[in-house]
Amino acid sequence: MGERKEKCSFKMAMALRSPIIQITNISPSCSLEQIRMLFGNIGVIEELVVYPPEGDDCPSKVCFIKFADAINAEVALHLHNTMFLDRALIILPVVTEGGTIPDEKYAELVRAPLHTSAGIHPRSALWPLDVISMVVGRPGEQVIQTIDPQLSSMGFPAYPPLPAATDCNRIEEIRRTVLVTNLDPKLTCEQVLEFFNNHAEVKCVRMAGSDDERAAYVEFTEQASVVKAFGLMGTKLGDRQIMVQHSNCAIIKPNSSLAGLEDTIKKANPRSANVSTSGG
Repeated sequence: MGERKEKCSFKMAMALRSPIIQITNISPSCSLEQIRMLFGNIGVIEELVVYPPEGDDCPSKVCFIKFADAINAEVALHLHNTMFLDRALIILPVVTEGGTIPDEKYAELVRAPLHTSAGIHPRSALWPLDVISMVVGRPGEQVIQTIDPQLSSMGFPAYPPLPAATDCNRIEEIRRTVLVTNLDPKLTCEQVLEFFNNHAEVKCVRMAGSDDERAAYVEFTEQASVVKAFGLMGTKLGDRQIMVQHSNCAIIKPNSSLAGLEDTIKKANPRSANVSTSGG
């Protein structure tokens, strides 16, 4: 676990030293020169690209800026959440091979949805920098939408919206969790945990469904493992091919009455934190 944290921290440190930043939720009325004027005050800009090009109608724009010095990119991150024209800017560091500006296809993946509210939800220290959750929608119809470019690029389903009132601490738990259906009725919680633990570190498993139609909620330690879980779609586990989908709720963690069972599972699977045999 310590090694995983070190790798993740190293990746984040590399991102923070990148000379490239990504700016989303830019007003469609904003011009390239207005952006250049705002960020040019921070440092020398080597390259600035706005998608889509001026003249194209779009709900919001995406901009990538490459500074001559990475320290200027770090300073630019402090403008995150700054109101610019009629929008709050969302600014993130970007790491690319060869230090090149991402293309328009990538920009489409990270574009902020229409009616994005000011700011994005805070993230924990180990949460991927390019996975962002934000409140979108008109007043009275707002929901939380999470954008993960990796899911989109792999062709996997996007995260479903969550109620706008969802607790911030729960959002990351939900986004690390998948619902596995079409399970073999004979499978135990321990077998499901062992199967997924062989592919990515599992934090908690909870069985659900009926005796004939078993399902399981699987929460991973890292959000990136969700992509791996979708890659297992159709894999045969027991006598059935499993189906994987995003969860719209977090797992209710086991209470103290299951402590003995937890200890047993931890000894058999030291990478696992929790297991619950409760039905849902």
